[in-house]
Amino acid sequence: MKRSLMSNSGLTLVELMVVMGLLAAAFLSSTPLFNQLVAAWQVEAVSQAFMHSAQRARALSLNEEKPVFMRSRESNDWSAGWNIWIGQEIVFTQIPDPQVVVAWELLKPQQGFREKALHSSQSVSQLSFERGYFGQLSSGGFLANRLIWRSQLYPAIQRHVILGPGGRWRLCNPKHMTCSDS
Repeated sequence: MKRSLMSNSGLTLVELMVVMGLLAAAFLSSTPLFNQLVAAWQVEAVSQAFMHSAQRARALSLNEEKPVFMRSRESNDWSAGWNIWIGQEIVFTQIPDPQVVVAWELLKPQQGFREKALHSSQSVSQLSFERGYFGQLSSGGFLANRLIWRSQLYPAIQRHVILGPGGRWRLCNPKHMTCSDS
């Protein structure tokens, strides 16, 4: 009687190996989904940071009563980060996640928050704010524009940051065709 109780209790090595194999398969099949979720969070965070920086620049232009500029840090590309300038002084710097880039290939030439630099024929990536007015061009005109952020690893993961003609910011997810106001 003792012998039959002993032989029926517990798991055999084969059963344990089968369970371990099933757990490993479940883990491996869920890893790409988790990586895509992380990439979506990264793109969302950079998009939100860009909009919040623009709102910060606008608020500074109201408080300082001086022109404030939000400019790309390097090589005329927002992907390298951006600075907020008051006059010749940098007051804020944001460096986005390196896995998130601007999808320049999806933008039209007039998009990407580019404007003609003063005393030059070259375009620069910048937003100008004066007395709280959104997106004024150096020529005095108003700017309605968009920027598309995407994941380098998963290019289909995108967020569109849109500045509408009324000065309202929107963050859109083209995959789900949804937009949120900020």
